[in-house]
Amino acid sequence: GGKSIDTSMGFTPLEGLIMGTRTGDIDPSIVTFLQEKEGWTAAQTNDFLNKKCGLLGLFGESSDCRDIENAVLQGNKRAILAQHAFAYRVLK
Repeated sequence: GGKSIDTSMGFTPLEGLIMGTRTGDIDPSIVTFLQEKEGWTAAQTNDFLNKKCGLLGLFGESSDCRDIENAVLQGNKRAILAQHAFAYRVLK
């Protein structure tokens, strides 16, 4: 068996790559910006960043990469954006 030497996450899963529903790396100031703009509590902001962003937020229909890939093949612009954003972060 192999031995893990690193992870793509940091203190929380919000750091690192874009995930199904998580943002990946973002500017920390986005937290207070969203709270002021939307009037959200810390819990609401945390819920949004962990459950409604990432591939789901970019694509808007699903966080499942199979759904995104199928939509890309059909020319769905938001699916293409989600796929490109993920690939960009992997390559970076």
